[in-house]
Amino acid sequence: MADRIIAPLALLVFIAFTLFLAVYINEIDLWIVIVLVQIMAIVDFWQAMRAAGNGNGGNAQE
Repeated sequence: MADRIIAPLALLVFIAFTLFLAVYINEIDLWIVIVLVQIMAIVDFWQAMRAAGNGNGGNAQE
């Protein structure tokens, strides 16, 4: 149960930190990389939460 609380918090902290870096450094190349990495992290998070919620212990069979 705690993982369903801590995981979104960790994702938000990751997004906030990487956005802080992008704003502080302010390079277009870094912005592109950070946005792509954040999208991949969000998709992975979404898939992991969906798999964990279907009752098979996170082993999604598609």
